[in-house]
Amino acid sequence: MSEMARGNQAVLEGEFSKLKEHRVKLGEGGVILEASVLSIFNKAGLTPPRLAEVASELDSPEKEIRELLKHLARTGQLTHIVGDMYVSTTELEKLEQKLIHYLETQKSIDTQAFKRMVGASRKHVIPLAEYFDSKKITIRVGDKRMLRGQRKT
Repeated sequence: MSEMARGNQAVLEGEFSKLKEHRVKLGEGGVILEASVLSIFNKAGLTPPRLAEVASELDSPEKEIRELLKHLARTGQLTHIVGDMYVSTTELEKLEQKLIHYLETQKSIDTQAFKRMVGASRKHVIPLAEYFDSKKITIRVGDKRMLRGQRKT
């Protein structure tokens, strides 16, 4: 597969690989379900519902919703944060820019200030903060976060 990827015949995406021309095609029911799931997550913004809530609202099996969430993350429409937590990629990108701007001017942010920025509870804020740490945008220093590379020794 690595040789095929080097020859531009295949794409390696983490633990997945596929032929370059491969596209997932959803059936009519899948397209409708996909649109419904995207609508729910776009409306939710940075406070996404739990998997069970989405499945219940759409009267679909959790397994089917979980697979659809993974598909939407692979296509870049949703971003996987942790566990079953996914958020709108557009909203996450807006938050990232807001956070970077804040940290460029204020130098650090604590959990309370980040909660105000996000407009959510700790249930959503802590995983989001840890997501930015994992993406090497921020670094945790004590009980605050700073832009990675800004830390003074």
